[in-house]
Amino acid sequence: MGQASNIIEDIRKGKIASVYLLYGEEVYLIENTISDLIEELSPKSARDFNLDIFSTPDVSVEEIIASADTYPVMSDRRLVIVKNPAFLSSKKEKDKIEYFLESKEFYRSNNLAKSASLLTKALDIEPADFAEGGSTFSKAIQDFKSEYEDELTSEDIEFLNDVAQSLINEIDIFALSSASGGTELFLEWLQERTDNYSVLIISVHSDLSANNQLVKIISKIGKVINFAKLKQTSYAKYDPMFKIVNDKLSESKKTISLEAFTELQKKTGNSMGQIFDEINKLLTFIGDRQQIEKNDVEELVTQTEADGIFDLTKAVGQRSLPLALANLKSIMKKGDHPLLIHTMLTRQIRFLLQIR
Repeated sequence: MGQASNIIEDIRKGKIASVYLLYGEEVYLIENTISDLIEELSPKSARDFNLDIFSTPDVSVEEIIASADTYPVMSDRRLVIVKNPAFLSSKKEKDKIEYFLESKEFYRSNNLAKSASLLTKALDIEPADFAEGGSTFSKAIQDFKSEYEDELTSEDIEFLNDVAQSLINEIDIFALSSASGGTELFLEWLQERTDNYSVLIISVHSDLSANNQLVKIISKIGKVINFAKLKQTSYAKYDPMFKIVNDKLSESKKTISLEAFTELQKKTGNSMGQIFDEINKLLTFIGDRQQIEKNDVEELVTQTEADGIFDLTKAVGQRSLPLALANLKSIMKKGDHPLLIHTMLTRQIRFLLQIR
């Protein structure tokens, strides 16, 4: 996997990949890198005809392919940017029975492709296995019946026995791949691309496993950059985020004190995007003053979930049960799951132990 600076240097040397994957939790850095890539790869005079940016999650695979397969106009290349598409996101999956019930609903509304797509997820099989309708499909049906024996009605059983088989005869693999979000279709297209007149930049705003098919494929045919969340160190002075923030502030001839930076990290959960949003507000707030101080952050930056966890941890450390319960109730009112709160509390306590 590459670094953003190395990839920019390669481009300036004429080493341009056909596809770039930028993924991770540091969305601010991803967006900055995309801006740098646009500057390097798409001349301003040619952007009206040769730059497409898809920034809505529901963009379809067909739209992306059509754009990337279009010849450039009065330019050497086209640049196609796809920002965090839903079909590539690592969002939490539903239970198989939920997919099954949704499949039935789409069948009733005569959306056969979507019904078949959801059924493949319920049966936990690939679209190709569904379309083939062979032994893998039959076994998946039987396994599903056994797993949800107590929950399936006679109507559900009939759907599995008769309707599922009829869907195989009515839906082709292309329509099925497209309806299932298009991930398989997109990955297949990526591997078969032979043109050299378009550059594709894909961003995914979450972590991806090294075993993820998208990561594996693009690692072979293009460039992959992981923008993992920057780790918070015990000492703000040596924190990589502190340097990034001060480098940015130096453009306005401003600085931030260590105490103010630590407070800002606490209030934003060390989210780079949130930190820079607040920095912009703080610059306006301090006016002609040269340095952002801790009291500026305390006065301007509103309380966040991370702040609540900090207060809860502090109350636990002080063995103040009433205060701890009050903070816990405040956090839970926001709708956070108890397991999430437990995880964040454990992480904060571990961090405090590392400082000692």
